[in-house]
Amino acid sequence: MKVIILLSVLFLIGFKSVQAQETIGFTNPDATFHLEDYRLPDWDYSVFYLDFMGNINTVDQFNDAQSSSGTGRATPTYLFYRESEEIILDAGVSLPLQFSRQSSESATGNETTTTDFTTDFSAFGSGKYYLQDDIFATGGAQFDLNTFRRDRESDIGDDTFMRDIDSRIQLNAGAGIGRVRNVTPVIRALRFNERFNTLGAGDLGDDQIQDLASVFARRGGYATVFDRSNKLFWDEISDVAPDQFGELSFYEAYYLSETLLESTGQRFEGWDGVGEVFVDHDRFAEEEEVDGTEVTDESESDTQLGVRVRGRIYHNLSLEQMISARANIGGGVAMSSEEDDSESLFNIGFEVGHLYNITDRILLESSLGTDYESIGSGDDSVSFRTFLLNSGLTYFIENNVNVTLNLSYRNDKRDFGTADQTHSEFGANITLRYLFMQSLN
Repeated sequence: MKVIILLSVLFLIGFKSVQAQETIGFTNPDATFHLEDYRLPDWDYSVFYLDFMGNINTVDQFNDAQSSSGTGRATPTYLFYRESEEIILDAGVSLPLQFSRQSSESATGNETTTTDFTTDFSAFGSGKYYLQDDIFATGGAQFDLNTFRRDRESDIGDDTFMRDIDSRIQLNAGAGIGRVRNVTPVIRALRFNERFNTLGAGDLGDDQIQDLASVFARRGGYATVFDRSNKLFWDEISDVAPDQFGELSFYEAYYLSETLLESTGQRFEGWDGVGEVFVDHDRFAEEEEVDGTEVTDESESDTQLGVRVRGRIYHNLSLEQMISARANIGGGVAMSSEEDDSESLFNIGFEVGHLYNITDRILLESSLGTDYESIGSGDDSVSFRTFLLNSGLTYFIENNVNVTLNLSYRNDKRDFGTADQTHSEFGANITLRYLFMQSLN
C-alpha cells in the first residue's frame, strides 16, 4: 500500500510537467512490420590486445625495519564475433597473469619473503548455424583454469608452499528449430526517425530505417575495436541519408545522438526450440608443504552429463510492448570422485516477462520465473528450488522529476534427505529527485 501511495503522489507532482513536456512517442505504435522485416546484418569483428599493470612500493620504518612489495599483471585477450542470417559465432580467450612479491626485514635482520603467482585462463566459444531457413545446429564450449601458487620463506618461521588448481569444462551440442532475432537496433532506428522528424527534417524511408538498424546493430563492435568509436559510428550513420543529415546544426546532431541514451530495454522477436546434450566437469586440487614436508595433497571432481530441451518465445504486441516466455527441462546423471555410484539429475524451469516502453520517459520491465533441480533420490537426494519475481520502473521527466523504482522477491528452498531449508528476500529500491528550483545566471 505504501508503494502505491508513493507512486500516486509521484505521478501527481509530475503530472503538470508531463503535460508541458514535449514527449517523443511512436507515430504509429502498431507498425511492428519493421521488426518482422528486419534481417541480421552480415558483419564481424576481431580484436587482440594486452592490458598491463605494475606497481612497486617500499617503506622504511623509524626502527630501521624495511618492507617492500611489487605487483605485475598482464592480460592478453582475443575476441571474435561473427553475425549474419546464416551463422552466429562468439568466441574469446583471456589469460590474466599476476605476479606479486612482498618482503620485509625486521630491525634485528630477520627476513621474510612471500611470492604469489596467479593465472585465470578462460576460453569460450558458441555458435549457431542455420542449415535451412528455420533449422539450425548449435554448440558451445567453455574452459576455465584458475591456479594459485604461494612460496613463503622466513628466517624466524616455517617455509611454506601452497598450490591450488581449479578447472572447469562445459560442452554442449544440439539442433533446433525456429529463429529469434535481437530487434533492439530497429527500435533504436525508429526512435531516431521520430527525433529526426521532430526536427522538421522529414521522415526516413522504410529501407533507410532498415539500413539504420543495421548500423545500430554493429554499435557494440565499434566500441570494442576502435578508440574513436563514436566518430566512425556516426560517420556511417550519416551515410544512410547524407542529403538530409548534411544541414544539421550542432544542437540537432546532439539531439539525434541522444537516441543511444534512451531506455528501450532489450527487444527480441520470434521463437525457437533446442534439444542438446551437455557435459559439465569440475575439478579441484590442493597441495601444501611445510619445510619440505607434504601436509596436504587432495583432489576431487564432479561431473554432470545429460540431455535437455529448452524453448523461448518473444512477441512485440506493438513498438511499445513485448511479452516473452522461456522453459527448459533436462535430465542425466551426476558423478563425484568422492562417491562410488552415480546419481540421477533432473531440472526444469520457466519464466514469463513483460516490457512496456512508453516513449523515452517511462520503461517498465517485469518478470516471474522458477527453477527446480534435484540430484539423487530417496533420503540421499538434494533438491533446489528458486522462485523470482522482479519489476523495475524508470520514470523521467526532463528538468523536473527523475525516479527509478525496483521491486524484487526471491524465495529459495533446499531439501536434503528428510530436512529442508527456506530462504526469502524482498527488496525495494527507490531513487527520487525532484527539482524545486533551477537557475543559471
